[in-house]
Amino acid sequence: MVSMGAAAALSATPAFCATITNAHGDPRYGQPIPFRKIPGTEGTMALEIAGGKLFALEGDGLTIFDLADSRNPKRLGHVGGMGNVRQLRVSGRTAFLSARQCGLWSVDVSDGEHPRIISNFDGVEMATGLDVAGEVAFLGHRVYGIQCVDVSDPARMKHLSSLRTDESQSVYYRDGMLFSGDWAGGQITAIDVSDLLAPKEVSRIQLDGYGDGIAMRGNILFASTGQHKKSGPPELRHGSGHGLDIFDGSDVTRPVRLSRISFTDIYFGPCDYWTPRISGNYCFASDTVNG
Repeated sequence: MVSMGAAAALSATPAFCATITNAHGDPRYGQPIPFRKIPGTEGTMALEIAGGKLFALEGDGLTIFDLADSRNPKRLGHVGGMGNVRQLRVSGRTAFLSARQCGLWSVDVSDGEHPRIISNFDGVEMATGLDVAGEVAFLGHRVYGIQCVDVSDPARMKHLSSLRTDESQSVYYRDGMLFSGDWAGGQITAIDVSDLLAPKEVSRIQLDGYGDGIAMRGNILFASTGQHKKSGPPELRHGSGHGLDIFDGSDVTRPVRLSRISFTDIYFGPCDYWTPRISGNYCFASDTVNG
């Protein structure tokens, strides 16, 4: 999942060697955006900036870059062997990684040049979604929904509770509430996790596409969607689910749809990711295929 700071670190360069082009010829996307790839990086799945460092999931592990000169990130260290890594959260000296069938990993990142695996937690099932708040990690699973995990001791992570949702792909925590972007269900499940031992479903928010990443600014909720639409004529739904749904979440029991922006219709297969990030008056939605 890409933070805006991470995006800036990868794009704010003095000289560019490539350009993101609008392959679809759609004027809504504006002018091409120049960019430069950071040497030595490959297949980055998720990014986060913390403590002046850039953390990146690559291959089967975690790479750390020094951002003293943000225009020229310097590779510090790497640790691999964690399998099908997906999402990332850094909390103090510990990085937490979800890794599908390999569960949840904790990594000691106190020494950026020598990150060290602390432990592995065998999640309920295929761990994809991840958020961390204080001493608790929240995992999103394909079949068995969300799982609350005690990470107060990263060397001995412990199961607290779980709640079934319709294929949780990404999760987002705020103020005692957990929001699960449910993939095939095409919805957000709002869950009260104020009692970590007994999470309770509060509402289900219908999306107009397959559910994934979530972000909030104030009471406004932004939900990225992908693959196929959930509404309209069936013959027009295929590949038309890419977009951003926006809701007023002042009352999470009765969220109100405010608007939606649809991205270009396209479909290359099931392996897609959508991540919204808020910066000022803008929401940046990363789309695997559309950019």
